[in-house]
Amino acid sequence: MEHLVKTTGHDLWFEEIFSPDEFVSPFGDDDYVLLLVNDRTDVPDPEQKNLSERLIATGCRYPCSFGFECSSWDDPIDYPYIFSDRNLDPPNDRFVMTTGYEGETIEEVATIYAGTRYSMILSRPDFQFCFWESTTPSR
Repeated sequence: MEHLVKTTGHDLWFEEIFSPDEFVSPFGDDDYVLLLVNDRTDVPDPEQKNLSERLIATGCRYPCSFGFECSSWDDPIDYPYIFSDRNLDPPNDRFVMTTGYEGETIEEVATIYAGTRYSMILSRPDFQFCFWESTTPSR
């Protein structure tokens, strides 16, 4: 994980992961916004479900996805949020909104994503880029 930038009101991190188990939020218990950049064409449903559950459990309140079949992340991320309440009615203070960017360039998405409009959603608009890589790392 790499800390890219710290400015007033923004803390930007980059994390490249190869499996859902590698995901760690650098924000502790604080809510955060995440841009998931997916270049995998073969994300198995269990891996997508596992990562989605980890995102919600760690305080991701605005997960944005970009890349291959990015809209396929919407439902797997929404479900853990909805099922976090036994009546399927989680409180608004834990509201989660997903967005997929199909057709935009990464430059356009980065500009939108880093904009100030997300500060209205979270009291602390911290950002984390999570790059979901398709190849196995050489470690």
